[in-house]
Amino acid sequence: MPRAIKLTWDKSLHRWVKVIRGRKYYFSGRVTSKSNREEYIKALDEYHRLLPQILEGKSVGSAATKQATEKGSPSRNPKKRLANAVADYYRSLDERIAEGEGGISKGRAIGMKGWLKPFKVFMETEFPARSVDGIDEEVLTRYRRMQREARETQDLSPHTVFQRFAILKNFLRYCWSSRLIDELPRNLNELKAGIPSNGEIQFFDWRKSKGDEVKKILGACRKHDDFLYLCVLLGLNCGFTLKDIHDLKTCEFRWRTNSWKTIERDRSKSGQFGKFMLWRETERLLMKFKRTSADYNSMDPLLSMPDGSPIMRTTDGQYNSPLAYQFKKIVIETFPRDDGTSDERSFKTLRKTGATFCAKREFGTEVLYLAHKPKTMAARFYAETPFNSLDRMLCYMEVDFGLAEQVEKRWRDPDEADQ
Repeated sequence: MPRAIKLTWDKSLHRWVKVIRGRKYYFSGRVTSKSNREEYIKALDEYHRLLPQILEGKSVGSAATKQATEKGSPSRNPKKRLANAVADYYRSLDERIAEGEGGISKGRAIGMKGWLKPFKVFMETEFPARSVDGIDEEVLTRYRRMQREARETQDLSPHTVFQRFAILKNFLRYCWSSRLIDELPRNLNELKAGIPSNGEIQFFDWRKSKGDEVKKILGACRKHDDFLYLCVLLGLNCGFTLKDIHDLKTCEFRWRTNSWKTIERDRSKSGQFGKFMLWRETERLLMKFKRTSADYNSMDPLLSMPDGSPIMRTTDGQYNSPLAYQFKKIVIETFPRDDGTSDERSFKTLRKTGATFCAKREFGTEVLYLAHKPKTMAARFYAETPFNSLDRMLCYMEVDFGLAEQVEKRWRDPDEADQ
């Protein structure tokens, strides 16, 4: 059978399928094997015979197609429609944020919404006519199989599958408690992926004995282009992910100051305040690429791609950025492996690199660097956050990462009065 085939094999149902104008159509009956040439030709003949009717919007006579398109019917209760139920669930998460210490963080709520989106897309594609009360054992079985197959082919990490299953169960229990469904699917507890292990934390090493990996990756990005180089500097200097850079506002870059320039902002994921003293190289490139039309106190984005497009784009509910692919390619080229495998480190590894540096140099400063919520009672309720200690770490980091020849004192000692 040639590689370029028109129909797609559905592993779960052993059927040949084709998505036409957003709807999945099944052709021929249950197939004994994907490699059976005769059964594929039979399904292909049916596809060619029914395609004109499908494109004209007519009802087709394929039993398989009827099963895919007619099973289930929209609920007369608007609340039970999937889109409305998901919106209600999202509102409940926002209410839990407002509950303060007894609720969840803003970052957790954003994460939970993101983990549920793939299931919503799955339902809209595979079962477009079903409401939430039509989510049964068949739906969960197919979704579970799809996620596990993607994990086995390494399209998804174990952590991603674990979170998607956990949030889906949380959503279904919310629907049950809100009387949107009468009973939970009997196979709900089969949505298991095992608690993923963190494993070894990977980072780019800055020590000469370990190969000066930070200097190598910075040099490679500088050769590629200045904008990617700036984003990598922000990833190291401020612990920013690409989403943080995308969300960075003009008013958060404090460049009109008599002191050293800083970025001061609430992190977009967690809402936790962070203050970062900027390296000289980071300052220079930020002044070069910041939007010249934006006012100093503007809430407009500070940066965009050189062509004017946003840094992050959304595809099928998932954030992505061309910078992530560019950086990954540079990592693979800069750190080739003898066994032929690719280096797994990504743009987020920059954040892990800076945090590891802080933790090794002065334990506790990594919490400020990551803009994480303090865990101790003293840090949360009694003691003012000592950002001067993070400023000192960043000055040391600038030298150790090869961006300055000697330490430039741009921090206040604890006994100095604030000016």
